[in-house]
Amino acid sequence: MTELINNFLGENKIDIDFYPHYGVRIRNEEDISAETMFQTALIASDYGRLSSERGGIFVFNETMFMKNERIVSLARDIERGLQNNEFEVYFQPKFDLKLKRFSGAEALLRWHHPERGTILPAAFISLAEQSDLIIQIDYYVLDRVCKHIAEWRDKGLRLLPISVNLSKRTVFSANIADYIEQTIKKHQVSPLLLEIEIVESPSPYDVLYLLSTVKKIKALNISVAIDDFGTGFSSLYRLLAININSIKIDKAFMDGIELINIDEAITKDIISLGQKLRYTVVAEGVETEIQKDYLMAYGCDRAQGYFFSKPLNEQDAIIFAEKFNK
Repeated sequence: MTELINNFLGENKIDIDFYPHYGVRIRNEEDISAETMFQTALIASDYGRLSSERGGIFVFNETMFMKNERIVSLARDIERGLQNNEFEVYFQPKFDLKLKRFSGAEALLRWHHPERGTILPAAFISLAEQSDLIIQIDYYVLDRVCKHIAEWRDKGLRLLPISVNLSKRTVFSANIADYIEQTIKKHQVSPLLLEIEIVESPSPYDVLYLLSTVKKIKALNISVAIDDFGTGFSSLYRLLAININSIKIDKAFMDGIELINIDEAITKDIISLGQKLRYTVVAEGVETEIQKDYLMAYGCDRAQGYFFSKPLNEQDAIIFAEKFNK
């Protein structure tokens, strides 16, 4: 079936990699109902979808059922957590390597679970991305960021742009430009204080939709950045077509810049490309002075990471901004 579908896509020049996950339930009990067979096959399929990106056949067993129960429970906890404001936005400062001052921050999320304590995004985002839960989370972060900006403005604090990372599902499944417009109007914040980060896409057919969405967002006077640049498959042509404002170098290149020559070369080339295209280039995951020095030598515009500051909650972010940007 997979081969037939992929052949059809290829014959019609549709550039999509199709990797389905097949769930199978073996009938090993005489009195098992068709409904149970179907539901457990679905559980096996979901298990495969969450554990492998390359597709395949997954035969149901009891451990999958227990894992599915945990997944369902976690999904319910996320929905409840959003309703109860258990999620808190943290801010990781961005440092301008040329002006030698902090120039903004990226919004990150922490979940203060009433029973499990503080949970980092890695523990729940992958699950949320499998459903519209991720859209709810992205909307929540956008609203909270605009709310914080409005509160800081009303207190007379100096304001810097905050970037918000949107999942691919939100960008392609929701009318995100309209929601952004409604949110900045709701909180009466300047769109110049907001930046939207989107991820690269491997498909050229996504470019037309991305182009339309980015155009709508930029029409609101909001900057757009490509996040984790260099890890996807976007060609230079597609990047130019989308017409973004900045690119962010993925942390993976920072991790190897001191040890692997190829990571250093790629980082240097990305910065050079950004300069030629007049994009602002931001490096993520900077943790050492050596990494910072490399970036400065190559002409990188901005950087963020634990070398400059860990992610800060709202109160610490205010103190940090007042201390370093007087």
